Amino acid sequence: MESMEEIESQLFEKSVDEVLAELKEERAALHPDKNGGKFRSNKEEERYHFISEAITHINEKNSSNQMIPVSQLPVIIESISKSLAVQNNPPAIVEKNLKESFRSDLGRKYMAPKVGSGIFAAVTGFLFTQSSTLIEHPVLGTFFNSVFGFQLLGIGFLVSVGLFLVYWMQERREEAQSTYLLSEDALHDIYHMMERESENGLVELHRIRRFYTRSHRPGFGPMNILFSPRLSPQVVDQILEVQLNRLVERKAIEQLERPGIDKVYKLNA
Repeated sequence: MESMEEIESQLFEKSVDEVLAELKEERAALHPDKNGGKFRSNKEEERYHFISEAITHINEKNSSNQMIPVSQLPVIIESISKSLAVQNNPPAIVEKNLKESFRSDLGRKYMAPKVGSGIFAAVTGFLFTQSSTLIEHPVLGTFFNSVFGFQLLGIGFLVSVGLFLVYWMQERREEAQSTYLLSEDALHDIYHMMERESENGLVELHRIRRFYTRSHRPGFGPMNILFSPRLSPQVVDQILEVQLNRLVERKAIEQLERPGIDKVYKLNA
């Protein structure tokens, strides 16, 4: 071991203790006490000081960075890769985070309509129950003394209550649909749809997305417009990505590495 680089290379083939033992043995053989307190030559003196510096360097480096034998590197790298894969994309955690994100988005989406209709229902209900005392009011008395005023107040109350219920039902339906689309039943639906849409066992992502989005749009008609779940395309895309990753993990499909802007999947069955 004639250079520091050569000494460090030995650390990948031997343990730190073995390398240090060899260096210390050589340094002891060169110690001036072996020759009456003097070095035999300038070359031996330089070698002695070099080995001393190498021992100090290894000790300092070993205290902050434990050396790993090169024979163990493949096993260690594989273990770290598997660990990172599990930590970065565990299906259960991804699904849980996605559901929480949906609930949060739905809460924000329907918060203002529900609060607005709820407040209006509370105000109109309060005015209706207090109408007998408000007849004498200098400003509101004229309104409450008329039949039209009572009718308008009642209609406003019923409409606001109805709107609150519609918004509440719509929020629950969209949450239920997003839960279903993340379920195992929906996973089988996606796979069967891919089988129908594939050509020679291959299917492009944009065809899957177009078919999947179209199949979950609300139909026509007033009842469908009011009560059918209306998930945004972004939400449907997120759900579809999670389900496709599940199919890849289960080796039902595989993503092909092909040039282009669209992903291509191959059915393995």
